[in-house]
Amino acid sequence: MDAVQYSTKPAWSREITEIIALVLVSAVFVYFLSPAITRIYFAIILLLAFRSDKPYFWIAFMFILINEPAGLFRGSTADDLQRVPLFTFGKGASISVYDIFFVGYIIKALTKVRQPIFFKSSLNVLTFFAIVLFFYSFIAGTSVKAMITITRAFIFPFSFFLVAHRLVYTKEAFERLIKLLLPFYTCSIARANS
Repeated sequence: MDAVQYSTKPAWSREITEIIALVLVSAVFVYFLSPAITRIYFAIILLLAFRSDKPYFWIAFMFILINEPAGLFRGSTADDLQRVPLFTFGKGASISVYDIFFVGYIIKALTKVRQPIFFKSSLNVLTFFAIVLFFYSFIAGTSVKAMITITRAFIFPFSFFLVAHRLVYTKEAFERLIKLLLPFYTCSIARANS
């Protein structure tokens, strides 16, 4: 009979402490400092994420922010001060930190990482289907604003899952990603059940 093997790796790591500290510092910037300083802070965070050789860390960080731990970063309107900031470009044109992150990491996964695309055949079918739906939406009368909203709300996050395996492709990196997410999701489940 085979003996049960236990992991010798510690459950708590320095990266878990770093991500908790980063979330807390982000909350301080969002809640206590001016929006201009907060935008600069998140621009620096994005630069660090794009230059990092630990994509699992930044993917975990963005997913934690998106899931609003303990109700943080819950602002729902563009002028709400309790949200991750928007970068505005002229009147009515803005892009969120999440959008920049998703687009940047999708581009990074498709151009810089030399892992094969796991879902290549499925991705071709989905891409063709998305193009057909895109043109049909305009024929059916969908506005450009609605198309942008749909792209931001659904296409970026879901397409990110199709390419994330190219960024987090080793077993060790995947385990680290899960370990970084677990403390936050454990708290979310506990909060939901109380």
